Amino acid sequence: YPLCALAVSDERPVSTQSTWGAAVLAEKDHMPMYGELQAMSTVEYIPGGATLNTIRMAQWAGNRPGATAYIGCIGNDSEGKRMQTSA
Repeated sequence: YPLCALAVSDERPVSTQSTWGAAVLAEKDHMPMYGELQAMSTVEYIPGGATLNTIRMAQWAGNRPGATAYIGCIGNDSEGKRMQTSA
């Protein structure tokens, strides 16, 4: 699954008990946090996920343009459009 990480450099607290800088799997109580993060002026969308990040590293290490590929699918919604513009 292609994923899109949200990165912010804003220090405002968000409505979750998660620690800043921690990696967590999203649960129902984390959902309000996404709207708050997306509204921050410093939000950055970074396409990734374990598989895509591995392919990126293999491409970089191989130093041969076009040597790797990644196929995935995204939704036909606002999040899918965001993924297309962030890639």
